[in-house]
Amino acid sequence: PRTLSVEVGFAEGGEESLEELVRLSYKDGGPRVGGLVSRPDVSSGAARSLRAPDQKFAGLMAAVSTTTRANGGDDADALLRRRFGVLDGKRSDRAAALDASDLSTEDAAAFVAARGGDLSSAGFSPADPGASTTLRRRVRALDVPPLPPAGLPPLRQPADDRPFSWYASPLDLEDPGARATWKPREAVLVATFAGHEGRAVRRLAVAQDQSFFCTASDDGTCKIWATRYVDVDVAPRAAGSYDGHDGAVVDACAIDNARAVASAGADGSVHVWRVDLARTPAPPSDAVDPLTGGPLQEGQRLVDPPRDKVDARAALVRKPIKPPSHEGAVVSVSHFGSDHGSTVVYGTQRGFIRAHDLRARREAWTLSLPPELGLLTATALGTDKTWVCAGTQGGFVAIWDVRRAGTLAACWRHSSRSRIHRLATCARLPPAPADATPRPLAFVAAGANSVAVWDLSIGGRCAQCFRAVPPLDPKLGDPAELGPAATAKRWGLPTLDPVPLPPHPRERLFRVGNERFDASSYKDPSVRAIMGRISNNGNSYLVTGGTDAQIRYWDFLAPSRCYTVSGPHPGAPRPTYEAPRAAAAGAADSRFFVCRDHDAPPAEAVDPVDEPHLFQRGAVPPPSAHRDAVLDLKSIDLPIKLMLSASRDGVVKCWR
Repeated sequence: PRTLSVEVGFAEGGEESLEELVRLSYKDGGPRVGGLVSRPDVSSGAARSLRAPDQKFAGLMAAVSTTTRANGGDDADALLRRRFGVLDGKRSDRAAALDASDLSTEDAAAFVAARGGDLSSAGFSPADPGASTTLRRRVRALDVPPLPPAGLPPLRQPADDRPFSWYASPLDLEDPGARATWKPREAVLVATFAGHEGRAVRRLAVAQDQSFFCTASDDGTCKIWATRYVDVDVAPRAAGSYDGHDGAVVDACAIDNARAVASAGADGSVHVWRVDLARTPAPPSDAVDPLTGGPLQEGQRLVDPPRDKVDARAALVRKPIKPPSHEGAVVSVSHFGSDHGSTVVYGTQRGFIRAHDLRARREAWTLSLPPELGLLTATALGTDKTWVCAGTQGGFVAIWDVRRAGTLAACWRHSSRSRIHRLATCARLPPAPADATPRPLAFVAAGANSVAVWDLSIGGRCAQCFRAVPPLDPKLGDPAELGPAATAKRWGLPTLDPVPLPPHPRERLFRVGNERFDASSYKDPSVRAIMGRISNNGNSYLVTGGTDAQIRYWDFLAPSRCYTVSGPHPGAPRPTYEAPRAAAAGAADSRFFVCRDHDAPPAEAVDPVDEPHLFQRGAVPPPSAHRDAVLDLKSIDLPIKLMLSASRDGVVKCWR
């Protein structure tokens, strides 16, 4: 499966396209710290011999074999590290373990012959996937990152604009330690982005080099916003726009290792487009004192000097990916890069999940959801990209192992029987150590304003649950005196109930209309946006946003460290966070964290003695919260650590 066919990597321009692909990521000019430099010498013969085990090795094999034969052991590794610049500042134990004795004369001769255009070379024969294993191991040990698809611009370091790789070196940040301990402040609004004329903003996509982010909206456009002055410009303007879709844009994601975006539309298509940023220097200041009208004196400076102007141009680099029209709108899209592909994974409304390889320009695999489970509403890739989970309108959660011919592995039904709004995956939960065995964990947003985490290998009871509870209707009486059914609905932990799979893959899971699988409609507020971080260094948290227009910060370990970032109207009672007592043990349940919202007391309930204090409290700050549902959340690292929230009210807010 790791052997690619000969057409992989060729764009419509032929051999020159491979030259351009390699040139985008391997720049001439000598070693640069953390950058991909000094592209390999790719001749026409090497361009024709693309039957390498992995695509990125096509231009590297000859350099590895030649360098290894001329220099032995560690000297060869040092030369290759300097040549490609991907291991600056660190030592690769895997590369050190491979010395010249591992290489055979046959391997070197095979690659030299292939470089000369001999496609019969055993080293490039697709019929022999095990050929030249040693050289493949040696190139893999160099930690050379996956190449971006042809035609997509490389990532740039923000400080000096040099090319770099997301996989080979970290982004240059001034204080990465402070960013690890970051958490959003309460109601500290930095900027508001308004450019979609009041139409809902569905999704946010942030470039990996933090140079821009884009907003996907119901108005059919994706606006591009430069992040250069996001912390000082309170009312920024869009740097550019992409308007290639014929309807609403419902999802968007950044392409790995490139300045490009994949967007999914209600018109049933996926567009992949590049973003080119151009910065125009600010004109020199006239140095006029705004108070006196005269020239600035020595030691004086303008508080708000003119800033550089950043413009963006969006251009389609691939023909739109269009699944069969009967599958309906594309509801989700994501991307991941690997040694043997640059894959866009998207889900359609009628229950098909498709993977399209941007390099091979063809479909990699397809998964189909049983139609009796309902319309597809959410998808998520596993952390190791070997499994996919999906949620439906009827509250079903399904999982596939893509390594096993796309066969449905398991299926569950959420106990609320409500729509699955969002899915996200992780490999462990705090306080598990970093070296803990990875597990297929999934965050599922469904039910009444709650998010729960499950281990999808077992299902059943959730590992942890976060829920916002609205004020109780006074007509129902004391919350402590609720009946068992009402108490279970308000305070019970959700479950994933298993759905038995039939012995034959084409057999129906169940009969449509079965009372057990009837869908239920939830009119309570629901979670529509999930963002989080799980790490042993710094904070681990979950941030949620929903139809109640509130943004909440959840700590995984202590409810006392949870709070509401945005939502309550100024002057309203503050929400309280707690861990309700377990019914059996009578102690706080560490798996269940609850946010209790409180209504403001009626006017007649205010003590007349306190009325003067209310009138003399001074100016009340204007509300900074969204006016409608929060649909997506993302964070940016530059110029400072900030959080973005997109809403149905048509604006994006930036929070410190």
